Formats: sequence, C-alpha cells, structure tokens
Amino acid sequence: MTERQATEKKTAPAPNAGFDGRDLVLLTVMRRFLLAYADPSKPYWETAMDFSVASFGHAWGPGMAYSIMDVLRKMREARRTVFGFMNPCCASCAAKTTDCERLLLQTISSMRRGDHARARMDALILCEGHDTDRFLAAVSRLVAKPALNPLSG
Repeated sequence: MTERQATEKKTAPAPNAGFDGRDLVLLTVMRRFLLAYADPSKPYWETAMDFSVASFGHAWGPGMAYSIMDVLRKMREARRTVFGFMNPCCASCAAKTTDCERLLLQTISSMRRGDHARARMDALILCEGHDTDRFLAAVSRLVAKPALNPLSG
C-alpha cells in the first residue's frame, strides 16, 4: 500500500453513527475552525463563532468556540501529520466523519462520561504517540463547560 493509499484510507468517510447532538455540534464548529486553518482567506473563523453562538446561545457560544479552538490547537501541536476532516459546507460530506474526527469526538465523549482511560487511549492514537497532556487538559476544560452539561439545558 502506498503512503497516499494509506492516507486516503485513514480519511475515508463513515456515517456519523454513535455521536449525540452535542458531539455533532462540536464537530461542526471544529470543522469550521479547521477550514479557517486550511484557507485563512475566507471568513470560516466567523462562521465557526456564529454556529457556536447559534448552538450554545450568546452567553455560552463565544466561550465554547474558544474552548473548541483551544482543543484543536493543542491537538495540532501534538500531531505530526495532516488531520483529515470533512467539509461542513457540503451536506453529504458533513454527514460523514473521518477516522481523525471520530478519534477526536471519542476522546471528548469519553472525557465527558468520565472514562479517562478511554479518553487517554484515543488521544494517544489521535496524537500519534506524542505527548497528550496539554491536549487532554484542553479537552477536560471543554467538557467542564456548563453548555455541555445535560442538566444545564
């Protein structure tokens, strides 16, 4: 298998099965930030913020967006290869997730459920065996936000 084939296999889309609404909102905000990194000439930063505010409200949206961006920044610092993601502006693309996206959402979901061992395992794979401490700390801060607490609304 060539390196290109291996990369394509890692980013092959799969259905969004197994993720709840909160996960999918996080994923949409993340994808918009990732688009901003990929093409800084377009206003994807603004659409990420707008979607976060629309999803979490004016009180929580900006802080959630910052926390999501912090998770992505810490993950990008730890990884050495490209993070494969689907385009959130394409409806059929956005209905699927890549392996990278699934690992990121699994890490967040596991941390939210208190399954720190699973979160650490997924983070280690996602970060390609590199140090995950700063990334996991950012994930921990994200999941501690009241906007992700099912009792808060």
